[in-house]
This record gives sequence, structure tokens and C-alpha cells, in this order.
Amino acid sequence: MKQEMISVEQARQLPALYTKTVPTDYIDNLGHMNMNRYYDILGPASGAMLRLMGHTEKSRDEQHIGNFVLMHVMKYLKEVLVGEQVTVHGRVIGRTEKKVHKMYFMVNDTKENVAATQESLNIHADLQARRSSPFIPAIAEKIDGLIADHSQLDWDAPVSEAIRI
Repeated sequence: MKQEMISVEQARQLPALYTKTVPTDYIDNLGHMNMNRYYDILGPASGAMLRLMGHTEKSRDEQHIGNFVLMHVMKYLKEVLVGEQVTVHGRVIGRTEKKVHKMYFMVNDTKENVAATQESLNIHADLQARRSSPFIPAIAEKIDGLIADHSQLDWDAPVSEAIRI
């Protein structure tokens, strides 16, 4: 059964990847955080998730591997205002030989709500060939560990119909 949204408490069961207090320059002419600034917060969170999965500067430089984004599904659920603190929590949904499906939950710690979600489909890449490639065993093992941990939760991620692997 598809779940519409999760609670703040559920999101906080996942790894906290990045926290930021929203600065004045993130606010648009409507008085809330500009939609482009969500990516300024989700980007570092995604980087933290990649490190949990084993993608590091060392693996990029020495093994010439990386991660390319194929698709994002962004949902803006609640306004975020200047001075509010947000924390991004991440979940790994599943993977194939080359792709990984993840979901991020932006929690507004100030208002105690889930302000936004981002679903992401990424592909493992050989950076020398500039093509997709299977996950190396060390990264596949770390991703599988995260999937196993996250599948122990008693709630399903509210995934969209847009991403399937």
C-alpha cells in the first residue's frame, strides 16, 4: 500500500545527512525559501549519502568511478522561512547492478514538519569510459547494507510512480 507522507519521527529514524539554518539570501520575493535553494541543501545531503555508500574522493580519483543523476522527483510540502533550521534524512530504497533509488526527507526542525522530499535515481559510472558500469563490490556491499537497515523500518517510503528499478 502506498503511503502518502511520513512523520517527522519516521524521517528521524534515518541517517541525518545535512543540517542548515536558512539564510536571508535563500528567500525569494514571496518570502519563503526559493525552490532552487532546496538543491543547495539537498546537494550536500546527497554527497553525505554517497559517502555512506562508499563513493568518496579517493574512489573517484583512484578507481575512476562516480555516480550520475538520472532523475529527481521533488515535492515541496511546507514553506520554509528565513532562520528556520532544516535537516535532511536519507533512505536507500533499492538497487540494480548499476542503478540506485534513494529518497531524501527535508525536516523543518523549527516547525517540526516534513517540508520537502526528493526521490533520486542514480547510476554508477566508469569515469574514464564516461559510461554506466556495475557497482564495484565494495560499494554494492555498502548499498546493500543500507537497504537492509532501511528495510527494517516499519514504514514504506512514499515513493512516486515516476521512478522504478
